[in-house]
Amino acid sequence: VKCDNGDNFWLHVLAAPDSGGPVASAPGKKQTVGQKFCDAETRSSHWTQFNRICLASDIFAGEVGKEEAAWLATDLCLADAKVLEWYRKSGYQPKDMAHAQERIGGNMARAMTAATDPMIRTLLRLCVRAVPRGNSGGGDAIRHGILNIMRTHGIREGHRPGIECKFIEQWHQKLHTNSAPDDIAIGEGYLAYLASGN
Repeated sequence: VKCDNGDNFWLHVLAAPDSGGPVASAPGKKQTVGQKFCDAETRSSHWTQFNRICLASDIFAGEVGKEEAAWLATDLCLADAKVLEWYRKSGYQPKDMAHAQERIGGNMARAMTAATDPMIRTLLRLCVRAVPRGNSGGGDAIRHGILNIMRTHGIREGHRPGIECKFIEQWHQKLHTNSAPDDIAIGEGYLAYLASGN
């Protein structure tokens, strides 16, 4: 959304941008799941997809009603669509993300099993699609395999002197933080591009 002069404008939803810190709940009142997500997504100075997965996993581990399921589905689906930031002044290691993915998978399965309301089950199904796949047993396997193929074919991994390919540099950084099965197809496509010279 743009102003008349073409600049971005700020819409104050929770509080003024310079107020700092989360919006306070009433004294003695527990913070709602919506407040947790909104505070984390808008107020945290350091926030990543890893933090988002951990927060969602904590919510899945508790009692999941309609409100919790709706917020989980909304936040995870927006993140999956890359609408929300994945890296805000912070990073994470693939092994940590792999452990978080395994944890959220288990917590999500327990929540799905416990849900009897059809609306909750439908919302949780949306979450399943939006959560990255992985487990702690093979969290680095895809990344290591792709990096070995790159080295075998003489492709330097980027961020080194003399490398001009921004794609390889950015993809290499993505592999370190969020490798996925899609990266295998990306790698195969890149090798085919190099082989064709086109």
